[in-house]
Amino acid sequence: MSCLPYISLQPNYPDVFGDIASSTVSTEKVWLSAYSANAPSGSIHAKLDLHATPVSDAAEEDAETQGGVRIDSVTGGERDDLRVQRVKGSQLDLLVSSGTAGQQHPDRHDHQRSARVLQPAIALPPTHLRLPKRSIGKVLPASRTGQINQNFTAYPNIEAFDVSATQNGLFVAGGEEGALVVGNLIDSSEMLSVMDSLEDEDKEALQGRHGEEKRIEALASLKIKEREERSRREKKVYLKGHVGDVRSARFFPSGEVVLTTSSDLSTRIFSALDGSNPRTLTGHKRAVLCSGILGRGREILTGGGDGTVRLYDVGEGKQKTMFGVERFSSVNAMVVPLLDAPSAGGQVEAGEAAAAAVPNEFAVGLSSGHAEVMDIRAKKRAGIVGGYAFPPGPPPKASDSWTQEASTGQVLAIDWYRAGGRNLIATGTVKGYVSIYDARMLGSSAETPARVPPKALLASWKRNGSAVNSIKIVEAGSAGGGSVDVLVATADGLPYRARVHLGADRPTASTEDPPEMEIDADPLQQQQQQEEDKTPMWYGHRATVVEEFCGWDCDPTGVITLDHKGRVVIAGSDARIKRY
Repeated sequence: MSCLPYISLQPNYPDVFGDIASSTVSTEKVWLSAYSANAPSGSIHAKLDLHATPVSDAAEEDAETQGGVRIDSVTGGERDDLRVQRVKGSQLDLLVSSGTAGQQHPDRHDHQRSARVLQPAIALPPTHLRLPKRSIGKVLPASRTGQINQNFTAYPNIEAFDVSATQNGLFVAGGEEGALVVGNLIDSSEMLSVMDSLEDEDKEALQGRHGEEKRIEALASLKIKEREERSRREKKVYLKGHVGDVRSARFFPSGEVVLTTSSDLSTRIFSALDGSNPRTLTGHKRAVLCSGILGRGREILTGGGDGTVRLYDVGEGKQKTMFGVERFSSVNAMVVPLLDAPSAGGQVEAGEAAAAAVPNEFAVGLSSGHAEVMDIRAKKRAGIVGGYAFPPGPPPKASDSWTQEASTGQVLAIDWYRAGGRNLIATGTVKGYVSIYDARMLGSSAETPARVPPKALLASWKRNGSAVNSIKIVEAGSAGGGSVDVLVATADGLPYRARVHLGADRPTASTEDPPEMEIDADPLQQQQQQEEDKTPMWYGHRATVVEEFCGWDCDPTGVITLDHKGRVVIAGSDARIKRY
C-alpha cells in the first residue's frame, strides 16, 4: 500500500543538451521536479545547470562529462540532499536520488512510502531517468478534424499497439476513425548490410577483379539493392476495413498476421505484409475492446462492452463459445498467459512458447473493478478478485490526516506472468492503482468487504490519480532475488518501471486489540466502530520505482511493451512511438 514518488524532467532536455554540445550556447538550465501523493507539501523543484566542457579521450570515459556537457550544479527548492548523476554509456540519461538514505536505510524509505502516513519530504530511491533512443512521429494519418490551422495539425493518439515478437521488427498501431498501420522499428544502424548478402563473385566484381565494366555494373546493382532495402524498412502498410476507433491490436506468433478489434463491433484479421483482410468476425453487441490469441492462432478470444467474451475458430470464421463475465460488466482488458514470460533478453522465447501450447485459461479486467480468470474447457470461472479500499485495512481515525479511497476503480489494464515458479496477475485501474496478485490464490467469489484486502493481493501502490492504460510484468534482469519488474503506461505521460521485491515472506494481515469504546457512545456507532476495528491491517511486498521513461511532455501514453531484443517501446499521444 505504497505511494510511490514520480519525477518529471523538462521535455526538451535533449534539445538543450544538443545546443550546448554543439556550442550553440555555453550554458543553460533545465528543470526537474519530483512529487509524491503522501507528501503534498514536499514537492521538489530543481534546476540543473548544464555547462559545456572540453572533450578529450579521458573526458569521454568520465560519465559526468559525456558528450562535452557536464551538470555544474543542482539548485532550487528546499532540498540539499538531491543528487543528480550522469549514467555511463548514455549521454542523456540521469540517475536521481535524495541523498543515500534509500541505500543505507531501506526500512526508512518503506515507511516514507506508506499511504497511511503523510510525509514532510519525498524519499527518492536511485531512479534512472531514461531518454528515448529512437522516436517515430506521425505514425497514424491525421484525422478529418486534425487540421487545427495552417501551421498545426493534431495527430490522433495511438490507442492500440503491438510489436512483433519475431526479428522482423514490425509494429502495428491503431487509433480513431479506423486508422491502422504496420511499420518497422528497425533503424538503419540495425539493418544487415546489403554487402554481407552478396555472393563471392559479386564481391570480387566490386573489387575490380573482373574488369572496370563489371565493377560499375556490380556497384550499380549494390546501390539498387540498398535503396530497395531502405524502402522496404520505411514502407508502411495501411490496414483498411474498420470504420470505428481501433481498440486493440496484436500480432499472431508468426509476426506476419495482425488481430484487431474496433468500436464498429467487428474483429478483423489482416496480413501485416500486404494489408489483405481474409477474416472479419462479428457477434458482439457493443464495442469490441480487447482480444487474445490461443497458441498459434487457430482460435482467438475477444472481449466487449456487452459483458461477454467470445471464442472464435479462425479457420471456419465462426463463434464457438461465449462466456458471460461478472455482472456482465464491460470487458476492458484481456490477457492469455504464456508458459514463458517475456525476459530482459527479448520476447522471442515468449513467442515460441505461445506457438508450442494452447493455454486453457485467460484473464480479463472489468469495468466493475474485478479481475476474472476463466477456464476455457470447463467454460466457467476459475477465479476472481474484486476491488478494495486503498490503502487496504482499517479506515483512518478522526485524528489521522490521510484518507482512504473507497474503491480502486474499474480495471483498464491487465497482464499475467508465469515464469520462475511465479504465477502473477497485475492490474491497473482508471484511478491509477496497480495491484499484483498471486493467481493461485484467487477466490471463487469477490463478495468481500472493500476494506478487507483480497487474500491473493501481494503488492499495491499508486503514484497519482492518472489512469493506468497499459501494464506488463517482466523479469527483473540482474536484480534477481525473487523480484519482478512492472512496466506501466499512464495517462499523465509519465510511464515507469517499478520493481516488486517478492523475495521476502508473503504479506500478512493482523488484527490488533480494539480500542476501548466511549461509555456514552451511540450503540449504532459502537457496532460500526467494532466492525472497523476488526478489519485486518495489511502489509504488502515492497515496490520501488527504478526507471522513469521521459520525453512525453505530460501527454498520454497508451501502450507499453517490449521488442524482440527486450527494449521498452511505448506508444501514445500525437501518433508517436518511442523506444528506450
